[in-house]
Amino acid sequence: MKTIWTLVKKDLLRDARHPWGLIVFMMIPVLTAVVMSLVFSPRSDLQKNVQIDLAVLDRDDDFLSGVLRSMAGQGPAAENLRLHLVKTEAEGIRLVEKRKVCAFVVLPENLTVDLLDGAPTKLTLYKNPAQAILPRVVEEGLLIVCIGVSEALELLQ
Repeated sequence: MKTIWTLVKKDLLRDARHPWGLIVFMMIPVLTAVVMSLVFSPRSDLQKNVQIDLAVLDRDDDFLSGVLRSMAGQGPAAENLRLHLVKTEAEGIRLVEKRKVCAFVVLPENLTVDLLDGAPTKLTLYKNPAQAILPRVVEEGLLIVCIGVSEALELLQ
């Protein structure tokens, strides 16, 4: 026991003469925690600044497409998602080319009827090539909505 005490005393005396090594060693976990909290803490000002402009051409104009359009005006989506309803496909593509929107979605004719009948249908998505992240967010969100609608219709049958 005396040997261990002697070794600890020797190390403490050495650290007392040159404390910077011990101070730096003790500060590394504190600095790591600060950096991690700054990087991963939720910031409401960032969430409010993200604005997704999405052009939609609704050729169906029925119940399900109306529900999809109304989802954009509710909850957190109302703050971050702005829909631009267009009349023609050329108008939507022009908005993408002029970089006014990050993506353009075409809801096909008879979307609601085809989904209720179990017939395959497809949504057309045009992504703005000048943007990298927001069109991908729209694509993933559209995929989630499609899977959710598909599963809900599966439960109803």
